Order: sequence, then C-alpha cells, then structure tokens
Amino acid sequence: AGTGVLGLLAVKAGAARVYAIEKGDVIGAARLLARELGVADRIVLVHGESTAAELPERADVAVSEVLGHFGLEEHVLATLADAHARLLKPDARVIPARVELTVQAADVGPRYADLVQWSEPVAGLSFAPLAALASQVAWGLPEWPRRTLSPAKVIHAFDLAALRANPLPVDMTAALRVTRPGTFHGVLGSFRAQLAPGVRLAAGPDTHWRPLYATVKIAMEREA
Repeated sequence: AGTGVLGLLAVKAGAARVYAIEKGDVIGAARLLARELGVADRIVLVHGESTAAELPERADVAVSEVLGHFGLEEHVLATLADAHARLLKPDARVIPARVELTVQAADVGPRYADLVQWSEPVAGLSFAPLAALASQVAWGLPEWPRRTLSPAKVIHAFDLAALRANPLPVDMTAALRVTRPGTFHGVLGSFRAQLAPGVRLAAGPDTHWRPLYATVKIAMEREA
C-alpha cells in the first residue's frame, strides 16, 4: 500500500473495493489520502504483513510493488505464493505478472578502488582476507555506472501470475560477452518486470532502484 497510490488508482479505474495492505506507519498517510479524496468507503486499509492478513473475500487482481534492487530482496516470491494460496481467486490477475533477473558486465570507475581497497596494508597490517571476502559479496551501488560493457542478460525469470509455491533456490548462471571498451570491474544485477502484455518496467537510472554489484578481484581492460 505505502501511501495508497496504487489503491487509489485502482479505485479510479473502477475497482469496487480495494484491500490495501501495509506493514509500516505510512499507512496513516494512505488513510488520510483515502479520506480526503472521498474514497475511504472503497479502500479497506489493513495494517500488517500480507502473509498474516485475513481478508473477508478473495480478490480478482493483485497489484504489488515488493521488488528489491535485484528483484527478490523484498520477498516477492514468498509474498505472492501466499497471496495465491489465501487471498486471490484462482484466475486472479497479478501485476506485475513476471519478473526477470538480469546481469551485465560493468565499468564502475572509482567505485572499484573503494571496494578492493582492503588489498592495501593499513598501518602495517594486512587486510587481504577482507579483500577476498569483498569479492564474494554483492554490494548496492549508490548510483548507476555510466558505462556498461555488455548487454543485459536474463539469468532467470519468474512467472508471478502462475506462482503457487516459493521456487527458491534455483540455479542462476550466465555467460557474458564484453562488447564495449572499458575496464571490466564486475557484474551488475538488476531486474525488469512485465506489468501487462506489451507494458514493461525496467530498473534503471531514472527509477529509485539501484543495481547490485559483484566485483572481480582483478580488473580487466577491453580495448576498442
């Protein structure tokens, strides 16, 4: 639910009743908006996790925004599997209906030095073991790199409309071909989602989502 904007749009589109579920205190803002816009009688606000919510009826449509920077961090799979089981009609429409996880090679410029600086001694002490650890962890970058070195490649797709159980864990592997000049520092992880046939949403610099980044131990240059 958040501030209730998706629920308000659903009412505007003709929904007879909306169950807006939100676990945070921002639900107060949603309640205020619904009242001020005169639709409080059509929006039922439910405070708590959707996986613990009990609704008096099953819904025809589920509209959600529980997508993390790499798609899955906000538990979209478990959330929608539970919704299908308890909250939605068998033929309910789900928006987004599909989410694809993507990876691509990237040149992150000065950020690379920040992430591998553990390789350099500090006050005569070696922190090399932490450098090795840093190369095995995915980091959230504060902004999108200005240069990517390969096209984005889908490593796995999840059909949220047909989801009936949490499918994790799954194997996610990909071979990336570096096609642009630059220094290969690591791999960006992101997502794109299908909202409706022909309507897609992709995380990128013009959205609030930021890429996850996995660094390599040794940067590699690709010349033009």
